[in-house]
Amino acid sequence: DSSSSSDFKIVKQGLQLPFTLNPKQEKEITVEYSPSDAKEDSGKIIVTSNAGNKGKATILLEAASRGCNLEVSPRSHRFRAPKPPLTVNLINAGNESCTLKKVSLKSGGGAGAAFALLPTPAPNQTIVPNGRIDFLVNFNPPDSNKEYKDVVLIESTDPDEPTIELEIIGKVDGKQECELKATPRRVVFGLVGVGRSKKLSVSLSNEGWGDCKISSLNIAGTKPGGNNAFQLASRVQPPITISSGSNVRLEVAYTPPQELPGYEGTLTIASNDKANPSYTIQLNGSSGTLCLELVPSSMDFGSSKFGCSTPTRKIQVFNLGAAKCQKSISITKIGLATGTTPEFRIMSAPPVPKTLNAGESIVIGMSYKPKTVGVDTGTLEIENNVQGQSPVTVPLVGEGVSTDEQKDVFKQLQRPLTDIMFVVDDSCSMGDDQKSLAKNFQSFINWAVRLNVDYQIMVTTTDVTGRRAPAGCARGNPKIVTPQTPSPIAAFQANVRVGISGSASELGLEAAYRALIPPASTGCNKGFFRKAASLSMIFVSDEKDQSKQQVQFYISFFRSLKGFRNLDLIRASVVVGPPPSGCRGSGGGGGFAQSSPRYWQVAKDLKGVQESICSSNWSATLSNIGSITFGYRTQFFLSRQADPKTLKVKVNGTTVKKSAQDGWQYDATNNSVNFSKSSIPPPGATVQIEYKAICLP
Repeated sequence: DSSSSSDFKIVKQGLQLPFTLNPKQEKEITVEYSPSDAKEDSGKIIVTSNAGNKGKATILLEAASRGCNLEVSPRSHRFRAPKPPLTVNLINAGNESCTLKKVSLKSGGGAGAAFALLPTPAPNQTIVPNGRIDFLVNFNPPDSNKEYKDVVLIESTDPDEPTIELEIIGKVDGKQECELKATPRRVVFGLVGVGRSKKLSVSLSNEGWGDCKISSLNIAGTKPGGNNAFQLASRVQPPITISSGSNVRLEVAYTPPQELPGYEGTLTIASNDKANPSYTIQLNGSSGTLCLELVPSSMDFGSSKFGCSTPTRKIQVFNLGAAKCQKSISITKIGLATGTTPEFRIMSAPPVPKTLNAGESIVIGMSYKPKTVGVDTGTLEIENNVQGQSPVTVPLVGEGVSTDEQKDVFKQLQRPLTDIMFVVDDSCSMGDDQKSLAKNFQSFINWAVRLNVDYQIMVTTTDVTGRRAPAGCARGNPKIVTPQTPSPIAAFQANVRVGISGSASELGLEAAYRALIPPASTGCNKGFFRKAASLSMIFVSDEKDQSKQQVQFYISFFRSLKGFRNLDLIRASVVVGPPPSGCRGSGGGGGFAQSSPRYWQVAKDLKGVQESICSSNWSATLSNIGSITFGYRTQFFLSRQADPKTLKVKVNGTTVKKSAQDGWQYDATNNSVNFSKSSIPPPGATVQIEYKAICLP
């Protein structure tokens, strides 16, 4: 380079240009230095090539002949807090001793000054080659709201820099070391059904100049039942340190145990915030009969690069037509709550006012487009004319990140976890079908034994009248059959013979829905639903489903149980009368089975098996269902919308090729990676999927 010192020379002997470097090949270039004076020299070597990522590569050269070379680190510093003090390093990088003549503040320092040297290095010290002297610069501002500037002067016998200036600037961020701020200060959960749970987030930030140290988090009830209704649901637990300018997200769950007009409680945060050592957040919620059902009840958009949007996700609002509610409900406004940042966007919504009759629904499209790095929270509000239930809310959360590079890591379970619910028609025509189901159950359970599955199996019925048992409750003894159950096949065979005295109005989808919500899920079926397990529902009936809600409600609800990143963990199969005409031969006595389009649709949308109840080969029917019910995870949903060309998949660190036969395939519709049968990740395997996320507008 022309700006380089002439004391540097490239040795051209043996160097012929141009030359070619093959992959992983190296070549050395020799540079000589012949100093012409005692000053430091610098230069550059510029290597020009056809490399696509770096056409010109620069190598910096520095050298000096004999002499003192004093280096100072750092060369500048900005204080944002009174402590810790700044450590300054003086190092002699030369090959002869340096004399440190003097270190001082340009302002002179003195009493009341913002900066001070601790200690001031003694004058005329000798620093031998590679020797070092350290000292501290303290910042103690007389006025915490004012910015201060000064310069540390370092005088020595360094011929190149006899006086080095270290610029220092200081201004305190915040009024004190720890300054906690919570958003919101009052957490309002609104109406939540008895036994159901709703989670809301509290963002806890530190606006002080030092660390906030959280020693405890405590929830207490200020009204009867408050202690039982509110719980901490955060993974983050004390002790917690929040650095200056940072924040953490706390989650609080509200699960009202009984119907009351109001629950109140407090979340108290103990910390080193001197102005507020016991920071209190108010908690409030009520309970009763839900008139509007929101699916999903909360929405986590995951992460997205700032400036890029997530795909639009749907929130559905259903009028369930509950007995205590008005038949027609008017939606008067759909919007974001006060304080919700514009990062959350309503992409589509019906014009309001909108009347929802019993069984009707609307769809709201939402997306998240972060403007900066960090976690954003907000709330979607749906105002309506139901007294005491307006607005109904959907908590929103998303995180802005700084890169489009993404690595999703999954862990294959050592042993598959599967929860199985049989919903069996118990009307008068089902006796022989129940016997066939019991008799051939061995074909179903063989798959679980073969794959060493940790299963739970319960049986409920299509009768939700409550005449024989509460709606959705598991039947039999034991109610839940597991591998540890003595004679599990015999136990299921007994449980599945639910009798034929049930209601002639078969509401199978409603029964499954009731089984998975309170009071059944927290009472008679407690322990059946496991969050980490796959859930398989199997409907057996010779009549059509007569559940009162539209079929899309049940499909959406079932999908929401595992979340949009775990859609492969929910499945429904059916043994019913096939559309469009039904079939003859059900019950072993030639009975007629009605066409069941609603059950058929649920099985199609939830990727289950569709079998005819009139089939004489129940063994094959149950074997087909078992083959997809049990097994290891084969589909992995990605956290961000992937650019398919950039996908790289590894299992236990080994790259897996893209292949439909013996590798993996990308499903653009579901944004997931699907493994072929021959390449399913083994038990306990770590699955790592790297890709670049697409930047959506």
